[in-house]
Amino acid sequence: MPDPTASRLLLLACVARSMPGRQQFEGFVGAGLKEVPGVGRAQVTARLDIGTPEPPAGWQRFPLVSGTETFGVVDFRIDDPEQFAPYADDLRNAMNLLALELERRAMAAALEDAQTALERAYDEMDGMAEENPARSTRSWG
Repeated sequence: MPDPTASRLLLLACVARSMPGRQQFEGFVGAGLKEVPGVGRAQVTARLDIGTPEPPAGWQRFPLVSGTETFGVVDFRIDDPEQFAPYADDLRNAMNLLALELERRAMAAALEDAQTALERAYDEMDGMAEENPARSTRSWG
């Protein structure tokens, strides 16, 4: 029977998309990554303002990078490097998918902020037009 680890990593990255918040995302992904053979512990820090200290000795850090931006890091304690080695590339692929999800979330948040700012600006302009109908932005002729 083939080893299901690569499939599990892909499934982990897909299901992580449904985690509603950063804390749930970090907890779910960290717990799932511990299931990779050779990994003793995994800790996910999914945020844009990475101020996390370097991982302790014996840990490896995988940045969650999409394009030129880093959206977080995953720190792993590798207890059995020989057992872990066959899955390193699969793990990097999963990290890329997780980075894309964090990028999507950051873009969605930025779009929501921009939409809110546009609505606020429109409301202010609409209020000014009601106060001074001669300068209304709604009348074109």
